[in-house]
Amino acid sequence: MLLALHKRHQQSNYPVYTTLAGFTEAGESLAACIEREVFEEVGIKFKNIQYVSSQPWRFPHSL
Repeated sequence: MLLALHKRHQQSNYPVYTTLAGFTEAGESLAACIEREVFEEVGIKFKNIQYVSSQPWRFPHSL
């Protein structure tokens, strides 16, 4: 599991760590989306991604 400390919370007395989030592009697999989003947000490249579960979102057709 990867938690990130957002820039706006770094100077806080109570830092807030959150999971990463993003949107899947049209035609993109979930594994490719995760790889891209993690690299965009924290600059880490990795392989062997395993899907465990997802959280429903209020928007239609969302994971």
